Amino acid sequence: MNYKEELENILKKHELELREFNYNYAKDNCPYNIGDIVEDHYQRVRITNIIGFNTLNGEPTLIFEGHNLTKKNEVKKREPITRIYESNIKIKI
Repeated sequence: MNYKEELENILKKHELELREFNYNYAKDNCPYNIGDIVEDHYQRVRITNIIGFNTLNGEPTLIFEGHNLTKKNEVKKREPITRIYESNIKIKI
């Protein structure tokens, strides 16, 4: 193996370890779980899945997917599935 190939392999391994660390950090430090109902500035969501993480605001935070709810906690007929960022959540209901 030459220098460039070896360096590329090391950088890929490092990137994977960093992504795993960020995801685990975000998951371990998140106060929300699957099944929780949360609200941000314009929607209410029942969390059904963790779909990734975001590091745009410094520390890694999770991105959730879930059922878009009405104020009565019923699933909306239009746009029943939505995504919500942990950093945008205002309240846990």
